[in-house]
Amino acid sequence: MSMFTSENEIYDFVSGKCIEDEPELFTVSAPPDSPEKFPCMSISEINSYSDPFTQTARSTENYTVLIYEINVYSNQQVGKKAEAKRIAQLADKYMCDKEEGLGFRRTSQTRTPNIANPSVYRVTSRYYAKVRNSVVYSS
Repeated sequence: MSMFTSENEIYDFVSGKCIEDEPELFTVSAPPDSPEKFPCMSISEINSYSDPFTQTARSTENYTVLIYEINVYSNQQVGKKAEAKRIAQLADKYMCDKEEGLGFRRTSQTRTPNIANPSVYRVTSRYYAKVRNSVVYSS
């Protein structure tokens, strides 16, 4: 079980760990139309809601469901797909691993067309966790 208290702590943890492994990585907290630097990774909480199946009769929130989205951008002339996927795997490690990471579950990973600049390769991953008192209980 992992503990955290805010979106900022999740962002700082995942971006910090990924930068340790990939020092050239530029991270932001919202997906940019066109990143300033490459490779780039955005980490953002896209949804947070009370789990209705665990609420009390008085609608007390027992568990919160968090959904995170991570976008990885690469503009390399050769190998941009491989670079984006390698960085996405790092994000998976720190979002999903129960020992080294936060214990979330990846629900999807897709190539997303980058409309602002079609030559940029972009991978989008989404993660899910059920949380209570800042602790991931199930994913």
